[in-house]
Amino acid sequence: MNVVRNSKLVQRRVRIASAAHFAALLCFTGGLFISREEQYLWAVYATMVVGLGLYAVGQHLLKRWGPRYRFDGLLVQALKGLDKRYTLGAFLHPKLPNYVVIGPQGIVPLIAQPQTGLITCRSDQWSKEPGRWGFIGSFFAPGLKNPTLDARRASAQVKDFMTERFGAEAIQDVPILPSIVFMNPKARLRIDGSSVPVTSAKELRTHLRKGKPAVSSQQTQAIADLWQSLV
Repeated sequence: MNVVRNSKLVQRRVRIASAAHFAALLCFTGGLFISREEQYLWAVYATMVVGLGLYAVGQHLLKRWGPRYRFDGLLVQALKGLDKRYTLGAFLHPKLPNYVVIGPQGIVPLIAQPQTGLITCRSDQWSKEPGRWGFIGSFFAPGLKNPTLDARRASAQVKDFMTERFGAEAIQDVPILPSIVFMNPKARLRIDGSSVPVTSAKELRTHLRKGKPAVSSQQTQAIADLWQSLV
């Protein structure tokens, strides 16, 4: 299996996040100094609001690009053994999903989920069993939201980006088949009706091999080359 990873893009985003956090710290510190003068109380509120905004921007960037939240390394390990017809694209472009695989079955956007515990999907409605700490623990554990909607959005992103950037012929007759993959081995899945395939990191390699080949080796290589041109 080949891997195309846009490390430069990731590094730039992490640096921007760090700069936003540093600027937020400066705002908070400045607000403390200004608060000594009562007539500048309005300025204290202004610096606090700006600081909170900068902190939120930094957190938003880190939750996508930060080392703690990335799964590219784990996905590479999970997909070991796939042949050269498969290519994993990681963080190729801000307008693309974080992880995309091209293989004989088509383009597969991967919606990587970090949750643990019992996770249930009934007719595309997702829920997670409360952990040991119940409601309080939910503030510290990663939220589940709705992976099905994320998968549909990822498919649209791939189609729109590839068409806009490389032309409709780049993905002509190439199926786009999103999949939801739970990365943590402690996740327990109870799937009772999901319009998007759901799997685990352990079963991901087998999952990608399922189905009849719909894309030739020449097509998979051409798409992999297009992804390489983004790096």
